[in-house]
Parts: sequence; C-alpha cells; structure tokens
Amino acid sequence: MNGLIIVDKPPGCTSHDVVQRVRRALKQKSVGHAGTLDPLATGVLVVALGEATKLVSHLQADDKRYLVTIALGAETDSLDADGEVTETAAVPPLDVPMVRRAAERFIGRHPQEAPKLSAIKVGGRPLHRRMRQGEEVEAPVREVELHEVRVEAVGPREISLSLHCGKGFYVRSLARDLARALGTMGHVKTLRRTASGPFGIEDAVYGDGMTAESIAKRLIPLRDACRALR
Repeated sequence: MNGLIIVDKPPGCTSHDVVQRVRRALKQKSVGHAGTLDPLATGVLVVALGEATKLVSHLQADDKRYLVTIALGAETDSLDADGEVTETAAVPPLDVPMVRRAAERFIGRHPQEAPKLSAIKVGGRPLHRRMRQGEEVEAPVREVELHEVRVEAVGPREISLSLHCGKGFYVRSLARDLARALGTMGHVKTLRRTASGPFGIEDAVYGDGMTAESIAKRLIPLRDACRALR
C-alpha cells in the first residue's frame, strides 16, 4: 500500500509499537510515522505507507492540536504521570480567569526548555537514554510556538486545556511551566492529540483493532496525501 493511515494511538504503547502493528497487519516493511506520541498519550498518529514514507519529514512540520489535563501539586522526572515525583507544592485556589491569564503568557513564539526524558539527541544520544544511565544532562532550550490555548476546566488539583501548537512543542514542558506560573508544580495527567495538520481524530482507525481491511478502508491515497501538504 502507498498512502497515509490516521491511527488513534491507544495508551501504554509507543509510536513505534503502532508502526509494528501496521507492518504485521499489512505484511509490509515500508511503514513510518510523523510526530511521536509518548506512551501515556493517545490520539492522532499519522502513519505513512510505502512511497508516502518520503513525506514524513514534511508531515512532522504540521501544527498539532491537543486536549491535556494537568495534575497540580507535584512535578515528575518525565513531566507526566508515568514518571517519579521529584517535587511537590501546595496548590493555591484557582479559577478559570486566573488560569487563562497565566496560560495566555505562553501564546506566540517563546523559548521552551525540553523535558530531560525526551528523544532529543545531545552528542548523538537521546536525552532519555542518558538520563536512565545516570548521566547528568541539561535539556536544550528551543524556540517553539503556541498558537492558541483554551481553558476547558479548572478543578481543585487539576486543569484541562485545549491547545493548538507548532512543530517541536512539548506539552509536558507547558504543564511544568504553567503550573509554576500558577505558584505550584504540575505534570501531564492525560494527553490526547486531536489533529495533526489537516488530519483529525474523526479520520482515524483505532490502534488496537487494526487489520489489513480496516486500514484499506481508511487509506488516504498518495495523491491526496501530497495535496494535503500544500
């Protein structure tokens, strides 16, 4: 097959696991993905088949949309719920206007410190591998862009946001930085990607039930995939 398949990635597996499932279902080696999702995260993963794998570098540059719930009161080494708690803090009383004002400070282009447990390579080796081998690492600071943020809910110990962001944006870093701006600590509790470029969750096949037939029904042909890059 040549084209794209939009997968709704289940929790608990890696993006590479999804690629492997597609390879097994199709008995096809030429499969890749654009825009890695952490194991905890769910939602839109663009998977390229055959000749479409040549488009991956372009597809990775697309804007992304997310729904995120941030747990307040504790920061973890991975900046999400899969990590070990490294620091705790009291959570002040919060309301929607307070969270909105704090979140809006991050809109636009701004420097963002990447998570130390990430796939970014320093000296040719991923940061997460260096960390797990006990090395002291310094996470790089990169310029990223947040186009839009909307506060969906505010609770006593968590907040929910919808985000529209550019390439290379780490939602885990925003969770850390926003929680600190609110006078506490925080980490990602749940994360769901709802869109990658023009491809939305409504186009997706669920990653736990993929078959050659279900993939073929949702296949985006190569010509349409190329058109989506314009």
